[in-house]
Amino acid sequence: MTTPQSGAPAAPGRDFTADSPLEYGAGQPGFAAGGPGSLLAGDAGIPGPDLSDSAAGTAMTRAEERLWIDTATVEGGRIRVRKYIVTEDVTITVQLSREEVRLEWVPGDPGNDLPESAGPVSPAVFELILNAEQPVVTKRIVPAERVRLVTEVVTENVVVNETLRKEQIEEPDTGSAA
Repeated sequence: MTTPQSGAPAAPGRDFTADSPLEYGAGQPGFAAGGPGSLLAGDAGIPGPDLSDSAAGTAMTRAEERLWIDTATVEGGRIRVRKYIVTEDVTITVQLSREEVRLEWVPGDPGNDLPESAGPVSPAVFELILNAEQPVVTKRIVPAERVRLVTEVVTENVVVNETLRKEQIEEPDTGSAA
């Protein structure tokens, strides 16, 4: 069985979850628990062999380093999103109307609803206002779309390699005494 975060062998009977730090060697005999920063015999600040087990000094404690693996959240990068303006030429065909004048000649028959008397003969000017449409362009700002930054957590396995130290106890030479 290996631990999910490091691929290191897991201690028997220990359930490693994504939330718990990994301790290589936990649950084995002689394991000194206490988490990161805990000192084991032989580390700086702790005297060498522990002979306190018996008054005669016949017992010794062997110590070894354990690997404690945890995770820390650090800044992995930054992203900056900018909004900028581009221009686009738009060509649209618009249908426009206008009034045009046409001169119609109506014969002077009495059946054409002409007045009986046309009045004195004199020069006259008749003015008519002609209407025409022209394009009126107005720009409006309307929302086009919404852009949102979304983060997602991607989990990957990373192999951690570390060298651990172990104390070894040398067996005395039990050969014949001369």
